[in-house]
Amino acid sequence: MNKILITTYLLLSTTFNILIAQETEADTNALREKKIVFELQKFNYDFFKKDTLIYKAVVFDSLLINYGRPIVKTRLEHIELTCDSVTKDRKFLISQRLLNFISDEKYSGEVPERRETSPWINRRVRIWIDSMGNRLQVIPDDTLKYAISPGGAFMPTIIFPFKNNYIYINESWNVNSTDTLIENGIPPAIVKQSSLFRAARPIDTLGYECTRFSFIKTALGNINIFTPEQVISTESTITGSGIVTISKEYWIPIHIFQNSEQKLSIFNSENDELPGQHYTSVDWTLDKFVPSPDRFPKTKSSNKKKKK
Repeated sequence: MNKILITTYLLLSTTFNILIAQETEADTNALREKKIVFELQKFNYDFFKKDTLIYKAVVFDSLLINYGRPIVKTRLEHIELTCDSVTKDRKFLISQRLLNFISDEKYSGEVPERRETSPWINRRVRIWIDSMGNRLQVIPDDTLKYAISPGGAFMPTIIFPFKNNYIYINESWNVNSTDTLIENGIPPAIVKQSSLFRAARPIDTLGYECTRFSFIKTALGNINIFTPEQVISTESTITGSGIVTISKEYWIPIHIFQNSEQKLSIFNSENDELPGQHYTSVDWTLDKFVPSPDRFPKTKSSNKKKKK
């Protein structure tokens, strides 16, 4: 009798432990799936025709040419991005222009001077991009009218390629690209860059739920400016880093921060070289967003007349 009771107890105990183990494994799998879904982050742009975005940029510059006195600049800019067209396969024609800027500039030990005018103000250039920031084509407004943005030809840009849609938190990926920085001036600088990206945890900021990624990059850039007197060629070795924050609701950039260090070599027609260094720290924040009416299509009510 005792042997029967012991055997029954052991069988019940074993069955109970198996059930508990199965439930624990099921709970663990459910938590793992939930964690996987949470940690898989989406990164892309999605603009609609007539979207208008205005960014406020706070910029700090330090420029040194030919080992002379450094000039320090503190700038406040407003930049407008407008989506002019969208293709069926979600390619976007983005126009960009500098609306205004204020720059306090000084040499070391001197009183700052304020500058508020630039030939680059209201110059509208256009860039065809895809949903991952890849540049497909750039369109200048006037190729014969030379002008450079207040930040210089190699200033960091708001839009640049990240080339990946779905990435796990803390996962890294590489991107190599050759880009024409039309938004920094005409003629534009050409930059060949290599970037290492890393997906960050999502964040709720500035009234938007957002995904984020950070990056570091190295790049080589060049620009040639032709004048009636001579040709000025500038080569730049660039290192930089930053973080990009994208709205999950609208899939537009909400905030971009970038640091950049440029080592410059400036050549004239006689091939004389002037060395230079340019340090830039820029913080773009979405100041105003006017969504396209296409983002919120109105439901059309059809009142059909009854056939008699």
